[in-house]
Amino acid sequence: TFIAGAVSTFTVTSTGYPAATLLEMGSLPSGVIFASGVLSGRPTVAGIYPITLIASNGIGTAAVQSFTLTVAAMSINTASLPSGSVYSKSNKVTYSATLAASGGNPPYKWSLASGTSLPPGLKLSATGVISGKATEAGTYTFTVEVVDTKTKTKPATQNKAIAKLRITIA
Repeated sequence: TFIAGAVSTFTVTSTGYPAATLLEMGSLPSGVIFASGVLSGRPTVAGIYPITLIASNGIGTAAVQSFTLTVAAMSINTASLPSGSVYSKSNKVTYSATLAASGGNPPYKWSLASGTSLPPGLKLSATGVISGKATEAGTYTFTVEVVDTKTKTKPATQNKAIAKLRITIA
């Protein structure tokens, strides 16, 4: 499995004498090549790609192995967030939590989805840190979005992931 937008490699080996020449047949994802027994590159589009590898040393029958290369999309790894408390004169505790993502081509840029908001007093930075002084108790559900900032494809697109999260402020 490769991750869309991330550099990945997979080395193919064969045994026998004389050493085999390795060939690839199939449709590799954009941004990935097969050379000298190594499948490598930065795939630009998530999907499933059937590939057949052929090892031939000129003696006897060639060895054929089919498999599927999966290119996974970018994802948000943060499943839950810690609870917090209302900031006051007697409780001077600030809130801070860092969101995590994988895939794509970092650095990432985080934002709130349109129409959603954090608990009053908290903010989300572009680097994925939720922080601040919570001013109201309650359970708040919101949606975050993350995009990678360096994927260069034609047409120009970015890898993107979206997740619904919740913070409880007591």
